[in-house]
Amino acid sequence: ACQVHHIVPRSEGGATALGNLLLLCPFHHLIAVHRWGWKIVLNPDGTTNAVSPDGRRTLHSHGPPEATAA
Repeated sequence: ACQVHHIVPRSEGGATALGNLLLLCPFHHLIAVHRWGWKIVLNPDGTTNAVSPDGRRTLHSHGPPEATAA
């Protein structure tokens, strides 16, 4: 089961709106983000970057699959 993560936290004025939310598994949400301090950045194309607490490492997601003609 996924958990909803606010990209900009509600405590910092982040809205509970689709543009500020993403789904993460419990490990990545509770441990990687909230315990270890990784930051998630949502890019305009829908991909995400995960940035390490020290800012020295960035992991990039892939985009959604391309649509195929039916």
